[in-house]
Amino acid sequence: MNSTTSHHDPVTGDAATISDVARLAGVSISTVSRVVNGTAPVSGAVAARVEAAMQTLNYVPRAAARNLASRRSHTLGLLLAVSSGDFFGPLLAGVEGVAAEHGYDLLVSTAGRLGPQSDLPRSLGRHNTDGVLVFAGCLTADALRHLHTGGARVVLVHASAPEGL
Repeated sequence: MNSTTSHHDPVTGDAATISDVARLAGVSISTVSRVVNGTAPVSGAVAARVEAAMQTLNYVPRAAARNLASRRSHTLGLLLAVSSGDFFGPLLAGVEGVAAEHGYDLLVSTAGRLGPQSDLPRSLGRHNTDGVLVFAGCLTADALRHLHTGGARVVLVHASAPEGL
């Protein structure tokens, strides 16, 4: 591969991989990972070679791989009873704005779709979100206790925690 050309094939959709970056920079895949994720110190010269290789190859780290490495999704969940009306529109816009300011995406689900007093939807689970904001009345006290016991990060909105939590 010529280091002056982009490694992205628009026909097949093949993009540069972390292996391609490592090979061009003359480092290991784990070193590229450390530079991309900032998980461990890397010398300035090595980091510069990795950054140059990434730029040359138009390398874009895959979010899913970064999430696995960091064990974070950079996504917050929001569970609402409904998402329409004069109150919920501004609430949703405000939560989304603050989440974005802090580098998080927002995943919204409505409890109405789940049925009353159901468990947390799978889409808002621990592997998809770093935490969940739960609006009043969306989950039973037992469901909240279950989330707490499982180590989920939950913030209650317009509700108090069940006794003992």
